[in-house]
Amino acid sequence: MVKAGEDHGTPMRIIEAVLASNERRKRSIAAKVRAASGGDVRGKRIALFGLTFKAGTDDMRDSPSIALAHALVEGGATVHAYDPVGVERARPLLPKCVRYHATALDAARGAHMAVVVTEWDEFRELDFAMLKQQMMTPLLVDLRNMFSKERMTGSGFKYWGVGKGSSFIEERALSISLRRRSATGDGYRARHESDELSPMPFSQSIAAAE
Repeated sequence: MVKAGEDHGTPMRIIEAVLASNERRKRSIAAKVRAASGGDVRGKRIALFGLTFKAGTDDMRDSPSIALAHALVEGGATVHAYDPVGVERARPLLPKCVRYHATALDAARGAHMAVVVTEWDEFRELDFAMLKQQMMTPLLVDLRNMFSKERMTGSGFKYWGVGKGSSFIEERALSISLRRRSATGDGYRARHESDELSPMPFSQSIAAAE
């Protein structure tokens, strides 16, 4: 992209700013998923629902699933994934240890958390009673805001959804990041990296299920 911009006279600062913003957004998604898991994903089994950049395509370019899967694996999680069309395109881009499944319910079996990454319509039709039975912990992180708080809590889930404004989960992600950075004594990096957590506000839609 940078080379194309040079060829067409596009100011490099604009292109570089867009690329940097995309990278910050990807990192902030991983940080917020960790926060939903209590700040640590080590030893957790996490199911990813959807892998492609958007529904209706197998396109993996700029898909948040790539950075998210790598961050989760690096954090010590076991990642199980399902996508109706994108697995073959995703396989060479995701960590080799990611396990792929034929259905979302299969991917969620024994999971401590399920993360909606792509807004495939079939996820709206999931049997949530069965999904809850399949999971170790009924915790759903909805990066696409596909579901309502009422529907998910009524189905017995802890639900973390995309929202507007400041939120508990965003503050928790920031707090975790600052604690980790302050332990290194690098105050400037702590302030700088905490700013990277803010591009996509994230809200805790519900605290606990029965």
